[in-house]
Amino acid sequence: MTPLRARSFEAASVVVARTGLRMIQINESALRISVFDCPQRIFAQRRKLPILIGIGIQMLALSLLLYSSPVNSTLDIALCFLFGLGNSAHMPAFSTVGDVVEPDRIGTSAAIVNGMMFIVGGIMISRPGVRIGLGLEAGVVPRSLELAQFASRPLLIGIAAAFVIALLMRETYPARSLKPGPSTAVPHEID
Repeated sequence: MTPLRARSFEAASVVVARTGLRMIQINESALRISVFDCPQRIFAQRRKLPILIGIGIQMLALSLLLYSSPVNSTLDIALCFLFGLGNSAHMPAFSTVGDVVEPDRIGTSAAIVNGMMFIVGGIMISRPGVRIGLGLEAGVVPRSLELAQFASRPLLIGIAAAFVIALLMRETYPARSLKPGPSTAVPHEID
């Protein structure tokens, strides 16, 4: 290869590499905007909507697991995953309670919410076991879908109650104020 051709080839390679890099950056930016930015815009300044969506996903996944005709184990695993994913909707409760209390009480309010979740979770996890015993005493066939449906009814009722409570909940995300607050106000000088 002649020196002129080599330089042209190197220059062309640099141009192609830079163009390719720009295309990768543009595609990455488009991906970031379309995949990550839009949900962030929808959910970042809301507490109620993510909670409602998560509870709805939980209710739908559990209902499909219990009341739809069995298709295959892959779908069942996917529904269990969706149920767990929907369960993550309880996390904004900590932010919600932090929004409605004084800043020096946020830790205490989070501890109270955490304690309530542990208590309710302990009660909810014990109900299907109790109901299995009641179902067996009532003559429901052991290891049947009917027994699973009977045992899981309190979970569905609890999830439905949580959905209703979340619907009644007010949005707590702090509104941005144009007025300067105590933290943004410029202190006055004393003469």
